[in-house]
Amino acid sequence: MLEQRTSVATRFDALDALRGVCALLVVLFHIPIYHRLKDIGAFGNLQFCVDLFFALSGFVLCHAYGQRLNNGTEGFSFMVMRFARLWPLHIVMLCLFVPIELSKLVFSRADASLTLDSQAFGQGHSLYEFVTNMLFLQSFNLHSGLSWNGPAWSAALEFYVSNCLPP
Repeated sequence: MLEQRTSVATRFDALDALRGVCALLVVLFHIPIYHRLKDIGAFGNLQFCVDLFFALSGFVLCHAYGQRLNNGTEGFSFMVMRFARLWPLHIVMLCLFVPIELSKLVFSRADASLTLDSQAFGQGHSLYEFVTNMLFLQSFNLHSGLSWNGPAWSAALEFYVSNCLPP
């Protein structure tokens, strides 16, 4: 009697854990507050965790979806799933920055002597940059630097790399 084989996705627990550590270190690197790690010289090199996270994620995605993405239907379904996973959180975080800019505007008008680190809705926080961020286009050199949610450049790039490049 022939045994029927079922396809079981292999989980790489160690790689998932390392991806989680990399993600946390990237957040710690980007968080705009002072903490003990900022005094350590090697802390400035934590940006390599973005590259490591991308490499590990690429491997995990390729292993999990590589064979199934050969036909157009599954490829489109994958693209929709990735967009549904990345974009809503991206938009929520992007929209959380609007009240910050509004509060800068209110405080700067209320007290002219108040010194802020940047002008409300200034460079990096314009309406044009908001729209390009909404469309995940902030990684394509459309701005002079990072805009709105600076670290989100990686999510935008990851979306286009994993969905729009030919296999």
